[in-house]
Amino acid sequence: MFSVMLVDDQPAILAGLVTLVENTGIAQVVATETDGETAISTALEQRPDLILLDVSLGTTSGVDIARKPKRKWQDARLLAVSAHANSVYVRGMINAGASGYMLKDNGPGEILDAIMTIMQGGQWIGTGLSVDPV
Repeated sequence: MFSVMLVDDQPAILAGLVTLVENTGIAQVVATETDGETAISTALEQRPDLILLDVSLGTTSGVDIARKPKRKWQDARLLAVSAHANSVYVRGMINAGASGYMLKDNGPGEILDAIMTIMQGGQWIGTGLSVDPV
């Protein structure tokens, strides 16, 4: 079992992700955050195996947040979770060090597949998404 930190500014999404991850038995949620800056310090303190990171955290960009832990902690695995299907967002998160990108409205099966793929060293780009400009 590995450790997961969840970062999303929408409480309902955050609660759903906690339930999904913990009910599978594949991971333990060690921290949740709703604010990007707090998430950075929590990630560096908790050192989770995987961070599920919202791309838009109110006034904070998930891309900026993704870059900070990666500079200080090279082993961080990040999965971007977003409502934005635009390839600019996908490319931005991958370039910032995310191992994957998926949409919030993907089903539980795809979310779990993405988590397992990334934890096994792979990369995940969700259904219907592209890193390249359309």
